Amino acid sequence: MRKILIGCICVLAVASIANAQTFSHYAGEYGQTGAAPPIPGPNSITQSNDTSTVTAVNSVSCNAGGLHTDNSYLRRFFLNADHGIVNAFSVQSLDWAIEVAAGANGSQPVDINLYTIPVGAPFTFANLTSIGSTSLSVADTSLAGITSSVSGVVADPLNQDLVVEVFTPDGQTAGNSFFIGSNPGGETQPSYIAAAACGISEPTATGAIGFPGMQVIMVVNGIEGSGVPTMGGWALILLAVLMAAVATGILRRRSLQHNV
Repeated sequence: MRKILIGCICVLAVASIANAQTFSHYAGEYGQTGAAPPIPGPNSITQSNDTSTVTAVNSVSCNAGGLHTDNSYLRRFFLNADHGIVNAFSVQSLDWAIEVAAGANGSQPVDINLYTIPVGAPFTFANLTSIGSTSLSVADTSLAGITSSVSGVVADPLNQDLVVEVFTPDGQTAGNSFFIGSNPGGETQPSYIAAAACGISEPTATGAIGFPGMQVIMVVNGIEGSGVPTMGGWALILLAVLMAAVATGILRRRSLQHNV
């Protein structure tokens, strides 16, 4: 009987640990606030109606006691359908926001990842193709905007969407707490979150898990056109070189004939 009782207690203990991870808001104190997110420029795209306000106690993460597990915050940008982009789109940086970052040592790691996904394909990690990434050490801050350099090229916006992911690796052992910046100001496409420890292993709209007001702030800064000549551009360059060579040859022959 004692063995059975001990076994039951162990099972309950394991179950309580497994269920400790939940999607919840930040419950601690906010430190010094940082700068507001920058205003989008002419070469920027966003799905946020309000990119300058970071709302307190608005975002959630998969965490236990505020210390987060692996969390992915994502947006899928329909470059052609929503933004009219038809040529290659070169990402140069990302403006995003932090509700609160509180690391045990004053900073913590964050990764920004860029992907393409075929137009019309289901939004799953298996359908993503990496085109660029950067790793950051984010200092403690709250209600702040941040600009991060990250580069990648969407070669065919007619057939490829852009996916941007802000990924925070498990911070429970290190004692890190992180909640991405968001507001309920409206968005043209959903914000997504994924956290396997909370049972969401694929990108899922924040509204679908009960947090429709968590509209993640992201502004992608880039340039349409990679600056590299297309095949047509190379052909024009070659044609110009050939024409110049022919013209030079004709002038030389005329000069020789004149001298004779």
